[in-house]
Amino acid sequence: MNPGYATARQWSGEFLSQKGEYERAITELERARALSGADPGSTSALGYAYGVAGEREKALRLLDELNERSKGHYVSPFNIAVVYMGPGEKEQAFEWLRKACEERAGDSGTVNRDPAFDGLRADSRFAALAQCIAGSL
Repeated sequence: MNPGYATARQWSGEFLSQKGEYERAITELERARALSGADPGSTSALGYAYGVAGEREKALRLLDELNERSKGHYVSPFNIAVVYMGPGEKEQAFEWLRKACEERAGDSGTVNRDPAFDGLRADSRFAALAQCIAGSL
């Protein structure tokens, strides 16, 4: 793996998060975030990893960073929803997924296969949101 390729590091970190290897995941995602210039995708992946690792305060700090960044640059509501899923804040995640649907956020097209949202799939609202997102892209 090219050590300077941010996307590969992000994918590796996301995979490690799903395996429950949080320490390694966070290390990879911190590197990805640094290499990417703290882009919203790597920031949200790191926030999710912090949340599932029980580091809620760190996850919330990254949410603050994303919200601050959104004042000057576009930040997809999908990225915010990802971070909220880390510490298990499902209602907040649903709210931001609704916004992603309304905005037709392009990155939200992965919602049906993104494991970060596994905790929402049993909720009837998820199917409606996923359909809305798919129909808006």
